Amino acid sequence: ALGDEMPPIMNVASGEVLGVKDMCDQIGLCLNRAPVFDRVPTPRTFDLVPDTTLCRLVMPGPYTMFSEGIAGTVKEWLAVESGDGVGDSEPT
Repeated sequence: ALGDEMPPIMNVASGEVLGVKDMCDQIGLCLNRAPVFDRVPTPRTFDLVPDTTLCRLVMPGPYTMFSEGIAGTVKEWLAVESGDGVGDSEPT
């Protein structure tokens, strides 16, 4: 695709459509804690949608669903934080 060099900046995301609140809620489920949100008086008037063209070119997939990936990431983080070393799940 691009040879041996990676571009300096690349948006990494899948085609899964998630809002920031959706992601925070999922992380909260993994941690057994409800996220707390501070709402601003004037909501954002635009969507945060990354251009993943380059990502798909360099890494054509398949991609891991956010809920599965974040569950593995949180499991690994909790294992390291608890002193149990690296967790036993495979990298996602």
